[in-house]
Amino acid sequence: MTREEKAQYISDLAAQLSASSVVYLTDTADLTVEAVNTLRRRCFQSNISMRVVKNALLEKAMDQVEGKDFGALRDVLKGSTSVMISEVANAPAKLIADFRKKSPKPLLKGAYIDEAIFIGDDPKVSYGGRGKMNTQTRTDPPNQTQGWQGKYFRSQKS
Repeated sequence: MTREEKAQYISDLAAQLSASSVVYLTDTADLTVEAVNTLRRRCFQSNISMRVVKNALLEKAMDQVEGKDFGALRDVLKGSTSVMISEVANAPAKLIADFRKKSPKPLLKGAYIDEAIFIGDDPKVSYGGRGKMNTQTRTDPPNQTQGWQGKYFRSQKS
């Protein structure tokens, strides 16, 4: 890939990140070609854009996006990374959960959903845009917090 091609790739990826408020980072390493093709097909059917990215290029694209703080997501940019972009916040989570009924992957590395950052494959853990633990959001029912799969969990604080 030439410098010009990399610059264009980064610019295109930054435009996608800027236009979406729902970005999931997943690990699809070790999936067979057949499994990846099935995952891509399901993403297409669910109106989810999925692409495998180089971590360094994704980090540069994140740096180019104005008005969004991807903060702690940069820490998960190790190993194989696939980006899932959707207009519906829980669509990628539902797809991942359904796909993992038959396969151990994809693993969720992290997600950026409406300015909230979720790190890791534990659906109960989320981090606010500034890297602080987010145990309660304004839209959550009292004493509960919403995980990345769109399910509610009792918060630790009461």
